[in-house]
Amino acid sequence: MNTHLNLFRHYSASEDQQVLENNLTRALALCLQHDTLFLYTLLGAIVGEEKLRSDLHLTDADERLIIDVQQSVNDLGTCNALYPVALTEAKLDGASYDTIVSWRNDSPITDFVIRYKDVLVLVEVKRTNENCLAQLKGQVEAYQESQGDDPITIMPVTTLSWAQIVRLATNTRNLHQLTGHASPYTTDLVQFIQYHYPHWDEVLPFRSIPFTQRNGAINEAALYKRLHYIQQQAFGEKLMWLNGRVAMPITVKWASEVITYPELSGDKPYISVNVWPGNTKGQGWSLYNRPLDWTTQQTLEVNGHSYPLWIRQYIKFSHFNRYIFELSLEGELALYARNFQSEQAFHKYAGKWKRPRWTEFEQLLDEDTNGEWRLQKSGWQAWEDSFVHTARNYTDVALGFQLSVMLPYEALQQQDSNTENWQPVAHTLQAVIQALQELIDGPTNA
Repeated sequence: MNTHLNLFRHYSASEDQQVLENNLTRALALCLQHDTLFLYTLLGAIVGEEKLRSDLHLTDADERLIIDVQQSVNDLGTCNALYPVALTEAKLDGASYDTIVSWRNDSPITDFVIRYKDVLVLVEVKRTNENCLAQLKGQVEAYQESQGDDPITIMPVTTLSWAQIVRLATNTRNLHQLTGHASPYTTDLVQFIQYHYPHWDEVLPFRSIPFTQRNGAINEAALYKRLHYIQQQAFGEKLMWLNGRVAMPITVKWASEVITYPELSGDKPYISVNVWPGNTKGQGWSLYNRPLDWTTQQTLEVNGHSYPLWIRQYIKFSHFNRYIFELSLEGELALYARNFQSEQAFHKYAGKWKRPRWTEFEQLLDEDTNGEWRLQKSGWQAWEDSFVHTARNYTDVALGFQLSVMLPYEALQQQDSNTENWQPVAHTLQAVIQALQELIDGPTNA
């Protein structure tokens, strides 16, 4: 997808939030102007399906619907029915509209309006959760005053969220695609919002998300969106958003984060919960001074359920605190994994190795793997390419593990049947994190 070809994004487009808000309003207005199906759906949500059908049934061939932006309330013309609408990030509580004190300046300007026949829809747009009902009410009052004694019916305020708009636009786009009549306006509006405001898109529960697409690929976008929504609700500010990954916290010295992935094992779908004990030397200090009996575990008991547990062991190479590569102790090297599972091995390998000692380091690996590390894809060649034949003069080495708890997706779907009912899956994730902690540290005293 070339984002520069999007109707609503430009090479010189500013990332200023007010500019984005103005462009967002303009994009929505253009989309409604050029996609009649989307317009019909949104108008139905505002004026009501029955009212809209009645108006369309009595439509005169010469009448035209008009959509406009940034208009003074004094220039909107006459109407018999006015529908005030507040469109914000989170849907506002419209119950307070009748009692709030209006706010306005000398010349109120509307964000955008829709008018057809004797109906005027006046929309106030915010990209945030800002309560704009007082501002909207001020515009409505100013419009009434501009009409003098002409009778106007002010309808109850409609409050909409951007999530609703995205869902309506997405459904319309998908229907267009299914019928082979794709609208570039609706398609680009959805892409524009997903690029700048991905959190507005509706978060479907797992029960409504097939794990794989028709071509067999994992439905990653929808699965990650639901996972991250649940994690955000469960952990709040403790959730870590780092370099494209979303990590749940774990309060131990031997690891810093827990990350979830959708995975296929054979033909069975899972959500894996992953933690990396000993991923740095600092974490290793509190890991290798205790028994490592847990490294032979193949299942993890969580709240009376037994889940598959995969444990992978590796030697990690870093430089300037940046991951470079790792030597996985799997396959032929699995025979020698025990040689790296002791406090003695930790002190032998973990830490900073400067270039003058690299030959010594290679000899130690030769002794503890019978030279097999040189034959592995992530072994000798990776070591030479990443360090020996570079200008780097040191490497930081850690002896780490990856623990993956495999949660069957079907079980999570049974727990997660409603968008707002995120707690059951969140409780499962929290229980898995607690069980992983107890696996290595031992049971905590209640």
